[in-house]
Amino acid sequence: FGVKKTLLQILTYGNEKQDRPVSELEILAVDALLGMIDVSEDIKTGTFTVSVKSSEPKFSRDLNSSILNALDEFQAKYNRAKTKDTKTFIEKRISDTKKELELAEDKLKNFRDRNRRIENSPSLLLDQSRLAQEVSVLNGVFTTLKQQFETVKIEELKDSEYVIVLDYPEIPLKSDVIKTKVLLLVFALLGIFFGVTIAIIRDYLQRLDNKSKRLLKESLELISKAIQGLIPGLNK
Repeated sequence: FGVKKTLLQILTYGNEKQDRPVSELEILAVDALLGMIDVSEDIKTGTFTVSVKSSEPKFSRDLNSSILNALDEFQAKYNRAKTKDTKTFIEKRISDTKKELELAEDKLKNFRDRNRRIENSPSLLLDQSRLAQEVSVLNGVFTTLKQQFETVKIEELKDSEYVIVLDYPEIPLKSDVIKTKVLLLVFALLGIFFGVTIAIIRDYLQRLDNKSKRLLKESLELISKAIQGLIPGLNK
């Protein structure tokens, strides 16, 4: 296609003049691009193979590499957004849990200040146990949230590969055009064979004279009568 050509131009009008709007060209380019890409999955290994077909080998390799890079960038962006949402949620839960914990601790403190001697009161002992249990539960939730928050902060700063490429795209050594030509030749020969066969059969049927047709009809009638004689009650 030459140098300094955009992907939109390569996938649509190439070197020809084009007066179509960009929005229409983008739709055509997307359809063309999807037709060039083939993705297959190996269920046993859980790996995917991405293949790109085009009229130029280097262009196929470069386009495949660009697709993998775009996929990695998309996954990274998606994970960053997901991590950010998780971080925001945990921060809010930490703030709310901290307020609940402080309120529960104040309730337990006030209860103990008002009730110095509760050893002989089962009811007061039960109330104190419930308040202490609520403080313990909220304290555990607060500790867990703080740990998760630190983990999310580490994940946010960690620069990892989201798409692991086992075999990078390479320039194909040979073209698939030969295979396509062979398939077209085979289908053409099959079409000619079936066409000639049908023509011969039609010509044979047309050349049957009236006598042959009458004999064929009489033979069919004799076969029909013989079947009727073998099956009682058939002609009733």
